[in-house]
Amino acid sequence: MAARILIDTAVIDREIGALRIVRDLSPAATQGRLLSVGRTARIAGQFPAAFHELDLALDALIDSTIAFLENARDTFIDVDEAGAAAFARLMEEVG
Repeated sequence: MAARILIDTAVIDREIGALRIVRDLSPAATQGRLLSVGRTARIAGQFPAAFHELDLALDALIDSTIAFLENARDTFIDVDEAGAAAFARLMEEVG
């Protein structure tokens, strides 16, 4: 028995939408500075920039995942349509 892969493009579309919501709601990092002195304050002052870089990286990852899922969905649809067309031509030839 041949294995089948069933793809529900509605699920892919729903997950793309969820990822877009997460990306759009990601917090913008504040660029404020701590006015205290000392080593701890200097280190803590680096956190906003680090969180901003992390936020940008997460946004890029989400965008890449959305693009991948959209491409995968479109490929599944194209392959399915091509397979159906090939099968229809074959049935016309034999029948």
